[in-house]
Amino acid sequence: MGYIYFDHQSGTPVLPEVREAMLSFLSSPGGTASLHRYGVRARQALEQAREQVARLLHAKDPGEILFCSGGTEAANLVIQGVTRAWKKNRPGHVISSRVEHPSLLRPIQWLEANGWRISWLDVDRQGFIHPSRLEEALQEDTALVALHWGHYELGTIQKVRELAQVCQRVGVPLFLDGSHAVGWLPIDVETLGVSFLSATPYRFYGPKGVGILYRRRDAPLAPLLYGGIQEKGLRPGTENLPGIVGAGVACQRASEELSLRMDHVAKLQALLWSRLNEIIPTILWHGPPPGPDRIPYQLHWSVPGAEGEAQALLCDLRGVAVATGPACLISSERKNQTLAILGLPSEVVRSNLMVTLGKDNTEEEVEYFVRIYQGVIQKIQEMSP
Repeated sequence: MGYIYFDHQSGTPVLPEVREAMLSFLSSPGGTASLHRYGVRARQALEQAREQVARLLHAKDPGEILFCSGGTEAANLVIQGVTRAWKKNRPGHVISSRVEHPSLLRPIQWLEANGWRISWLDVDRQGFIHPSRLEEALQEDTALVALHWGHYELGTIQKVRELAQVCQRVGVPLFLDGSHAVGWLPIDVETLGVSFLSATPYRFYGPKGVGILYRRRDAPLAPLLYGGIQEKGLRPGTENLPGIVGAGVACQRASEELSLRMDHVAKLQALLWSRLNEIIPTILWHGPPPGPDRIPYQLHWSVPGAEGEAQALLCDLRGVAVATGPACLISSERKNQTLAILGLPSEVVRSNLMVTLGKDNTEEEVEYFVRIYQGVIQKIQEMSP
């Protein structure tokens, strides 16, 4: 058996048809503003990609789709852009949670340091944000609610329709970070009622270096950059056309294969959950069990007494790629993220491991991992004092 890739949250392989679509624009001259035939072709490709994204999100108007460099930029554009558009003469109020991805946390903490009042919502042991807590936190000058759809470490799928209804009742914009859910869960932004939603194509077989932002037409937003009219002036600068074209094709394939992909990875997830429970009696799971409340491709756990980095390195030596946390965080930061915020002991935090499955993984690969993982834990425990 060849090397097994169980770290799809860090990045999925680019589909062959995505690569092929991108290649024709890597060598093509001209940009979307040019009047000649190359410019016409570029504009057509840009708008086609916008339509492909809109179909995946079930957005009625492709003009509500914006492209940028990734999920981090999309989050910053919303959080800083909404607050820049705030028309009152003093900073207002923003609601979020302390278990958000750093791409949300950092800009919100920056707002807090610059006079904005922040309400940090608590989550329960499985990572759920209760809509009643959100309702209680709203204030007269709340400018934005910024939360995740699917949690990047716990796998928790938030009750986003209920959260959106709370915001709609008082007319407060809701930004959902969909970076770990879009492409793997069905979505209809019209029914959901969100003001903003971000997505990262590289997590569903598209290219890196391009991000997607859905912005409802009436949602307030000011640009962070100036100097161009691209993306309605909200994200100026020459478009990454090859990346955008690739993102569009990835969205089209996700639309076509969504149910198949979901069912496949959910089956593997349930198998892995069951088999690890059988062989590791001390395993501690993070987030909800497999089912409707959990992202279908991800599992996260700890085995106290077995350092997570040692587990990952030994798995790699045995031919399996896994992770000890989000790839975007350095080791020193990981110790202070979600598990620590939930109040778990440091021994549990240090011994975590994460598996994120993909559409091409197999039951045979899961069974192989289970076999080698039992040996990995035994070896680490034998070496521990």
